[in-house]
Amino acid sequence: MEAVASDKLPELDTEIDYLYDTVRWLKEVKFNHSGVTGEERQRLAQVLKTQSDICRATPTAVGHCDFGVPYGQKAGHKEGSEAFDWFPPAVWKNDLQHVVVYIHGGFWRALDLPESSHWATPITRAGGVFVALAYRLAPWQPLHDMPISLCKALSHIYSHTRKRIQQILHITPNIKIHLVGHSAGAQLAMETFYEAHFKVGQYKDWLSAVSSMILISGLYDLRPLIHTTANAALRLTSSEQAWNCSPLRYFANSSPRMVQCTQSVRWLIAWAQYDPPGFIEQSKCMVAELHKTLGNPAEIAPLSEVETFCVDNEDHFTSIEGLHYGAATSTLLRRIVQFLRLD
Repeated sequence: MEAVASDKLPELDTEIDYLYDTVRWLKEVKFNHSGVTGEERQRLAQVLKTQSDICRATPTAVGHCDFGVPYGQKAGHKEGSEAFDWFPPAVWKNDLQHVVVYIHGGFWRALDLPESSHWATPITRAGGVFVALAYRLAPWQPLHDMPISLCKALSHIYSHTRKRIQQILHITPNIKIHLVGHSAGAQLAMETFYEAHFKVGQYKDWLSAVSSMILISGLYDLRPLIHTTANAALRLTSSEQAWNCSPLRYFANSSPRMVQCTQSVRWLIAWAQYDPPGFIEQSKCMVAELHKTLGNPAEIAPLSEVETFCVDNEDHFTSIEGLHYGAATSTLLRRIVQFLRLD
């Protein structure tokens, strides 16, 4: 990809940058007044990697999972993997197979497959297939190309899951897909969902199986980000370009097709009590737009549902790290499992 010169990017606005800085709003930083360092950011990634390694090494995973399944091109170091990890449930159900597909965050520029399977074990113990889905990162992949790649990834995941179910259970699969995204991953989950719907017929294999969207601490209007340090990797040159990558644009000019596809799934919008203010505001804005599009809760179509959840006393990272430890300690995981109806 041809890089955009940094002097062509919009100017940094320190106030906006502060509102979206995930590390500066961590509880450890906010309440203990600890400094924001490169080591702190690396520590957060290392926690997720350690948790992911533990999930990959559990007895139910070893010899039963498929790791690093490719769906696209091989990437260089730190560029992000076009691959996924696939974990079967501890106990299969013959009548219905829930598949949780998780798209990681990291401001589209950080984290990768090694850090993305950190809550596989709680989901597989609850009876679901867990898929950690990685993608090529910015700046090596433009933001507007990521949903296109992820649509193809979901086709691979769907066919791979069908094949494995047939191998293991010797039945015709009945798959329900649940798309889950955290932070930047929430934006990618929504963009991928709508990208597939507007490419009529092209992705009907996996798209018809999507049952719910779980969006955690997401970003849905990217226009403020052009004035943040994250834009050094995103390289968005204008508000218009950022808006064209923003899920909220679908609600600003909703069409009958957009309303129909929005009604076809259940929605859980979650955020942490100590998320950065910009993230909290955007989550609440998305909830308002969903209700506006779908109608009042009592009027929502039978298949459609919008639920919200604020994770008390957690921040942008502790809420996600806590998923690893299961529903007994993570209120977010407990809420997700209830929403998915896995229990």
